[in-house]
Amino acid sequence: MSVKLICDQCGKEFCRRAGDYNRAKKRTSHIFCSQACFGLSRRKAVKVNDIPGHKAAYDKARRERLGESLRQKKREYYNRVKTENPELVKKWLNAPHRKAYMAEYIKSDAYRKWKAGYDQKYLAKKQYGEFAEAALALRQIEDEVAIRIDNVEIATQNHTLNKSQQRKRNYGINN
Repeated sequence: MSVKLICDQCGKEFCRRAGDYNRAKKRTSHIFCSQACFGLSRRKAVKVNDIPGHKAAYDKARRERLGESLRQKKREYYNRVKTENPELVKKWLNAPHRKAYMAEYIKSDAYRKWKAGYDQKYLAKKQYGEFAEAALALRQIEDEVAIRIDNVEIATQNHTLNKSQQRKRNYGINN
């Protein structure tokens, strides 16, 4: 059984099952003709032109509230980068052609190697905390195992290679 209703967003008349209407009424929620109208109803009443002003005000208030801690985090980051790769920091500070240098440096194999190691350390710290070193050691062991043995050999050793085929064959033999 269907009921004729009026969309709370666009005002269009539409039909909906009585159960849907009763559920919405019970929840005291609005009822809409489509997902598009539902989405439009959830939008905030902020115009696109106002967004930069809101963001600027928010950023200013945040800097006033957290200014010293943000500056401290920036200092710590700079010191960490400075100790991990001092040559890179010197290039950043002294080179007026920094963009061209960085574009070349990022393409180099040395940077890719350094970045891969850095990312692994960063993710390990983020995901495992104080156990980051253990996670990195385990990762190195897994990589070494992957080089020396493939998945087929592992499955053969664990007696899991073609297990579903073996079951099918055994089932066919037994029945």
